[in-house]
Amino acid sequence: MEGKDLSGISERDFLSRQQVIDVDKWLASERAGHDLCGTMDYCGYCVKAEMHPCAKAEFRYKMRVALDELEEEENAREETAAADAVAPVNADEKAAAAEEDREKETAPQAPVKGGAEAEEEAVSSSAEERAEETPTEGTFAAIAEEDAEEAAAALLAEGEERRADEEELLSELAATENEPFAEQESEKDERSFAEEDKTEGRSFDEEDKTEQGAPAAEKSANAAPSQKTSPEEGEEGGQTAVVPDGYEEVIRYRRSFKSRLIQNEKAQDHYTELKNALSELSGIRSRLCQGCENFRVGKSRIAKINIGGKTLVLYLALDPREYEETKYRFTDVSEKKTYAETPMKLRITSARALRHAKELIADLAEKFSLANVGCIYMDYHFPYRTDEQLIAKGLIKPYKALVKKKNK
Repeated sequence: MEGKDLSGISERDFLSRQQVIDVDKWLASERAGHDLCGTMDYCGYCVKAEMHPCAKAEFRYKMRVALDELEEEENAREETAAADAVAPVNADEKAAAAEEDREKETAPQAPVKGGAEAEEEAVSSSAEERAEETPTEGTFAAIAEEDAEEAAAALLAEGEERRADEEELLSELAATENEPFAEQESEKDERSFAEEDKTEGRSFDEEDKTEQGAPAAEKSANAAPSQKTSPEEGEEGGQTAVVPDGYEEVIRYRRSFKSRLIQNEKAQDHYTELKNALSELSGIRSRLCQGCENFRVGKSRIAKINIGGKTLVLYLALDPREYEETKYRFTDVSEKKTYAETPMKLRITSARALRHAKELIADLAEKFSLANVGCIYMDYHFPYRTDEQLIAKGLIKPYKALVKKKNK
C-alpha cells in the first residue's frame, strides 16, 4: 500500500483529483489561518517526491480503510461459522433429552406396591437418579470442548484488537520518527550557515554600491584614512575621532535585502513569482539573511535572490557554459568565491526575463532530481515604509564614513 505502484489509475485521474484537493486545502488553510498541509487523515501515506502526492496519498488511505473493513468482515464470518459449528451439537443434546422425556411419559405405570417393597424400590430409584446426575467422562469432554472453543474465540478477538493497536502505533511512530532528527539537522545547518550569510551580506552591500555608480577612486581614497581614524572605533574606545584635512564625516546607510524589497514594488512582483516557483520543488528550504535569500536542498545551495541597485537578481546553481549559445541572458560569476555554488547570474528586468528564469528553474529541478509537488500560492508584497521606519525596525543601519570634501 505504501509503495508507488499505482498503475491501475491513470495520471490524468490523479491530476484532476489533485487539483480538487489543492483548492479544498487552500480554502481550508485560509479559514484556519495557516497551511494545513500534513494535517489530513491521508497525509501519513504521502510521498512528496512523486507527482500528484495528495491524490495518491488519499487513494492509499482509502485502500487501507477498505482492507481493514474487509478484514473485520472476514473475522465476523469466521466467528459466525464457529458458532454455527457448535450449534448442531447443542441441538442434538436437546433433541435426545426431549426424546427421553417423551419415553418416560409414554412408559406403562408399574403397579402400586406397599410396605417394604415400595420403600426398597424408592431407594433404588433414588440411587439410579443420583448415578444419572453424576458427570461421566463424556460429559466432561463435551464441557471441555465448549470451553476450548469459547477460549479460542476470545483469544482470536484479543489478537485482532492487539494487531490493530500495533498497526496504529507503528503508523504514528513512522509519522514522527524523523522529526527530532530534522530539528537537529535544521539547527546544525542554521549554525553552519550563519557565518556564511554574514559574509554574503557584506559582499552584496559592496556590489550594490558599485552598481549604483559610486566612484572607485573615492572608495580607495576613503579606505586608508578610515583604517587610521575610524569614527566608530574612536567612539567605542572613548576617544574623539580625528577627521583628517580634506575629509569630512558623512552618514551612510547599510540596507538589508528586505528593506530594499519593501521600497521596490516592481522587485516585489518578480520576487513573488520566483519564490513561488522555487517553493513548488520538493525539499527546498529558504533562509532570509541580511544581504540575500538562500534556497537550499539539504546542505547544497541551489539558488539565491538579491537586489542590486533597483533590479532583482537571481543566482542559480547551473553551469553557464552549457547555456552560452542559447536565448538566455546571464552573467558568469563563477570566478567570485561568493558565487561558486550559484555561478549563473540573471537580472530580472522584464516579463520575458522572468519567464526565462522560470524555465531555468525547471532545468535546475531536473539537474537536482527535484519533483514539482506544487504549493499554495503566496503573495510576498509588502506595504511601503520610509527610511526612518525601516531604521526603527533595524532593517537599515546607519553608519559614519569619511569622504573627501568636494571642491566648491
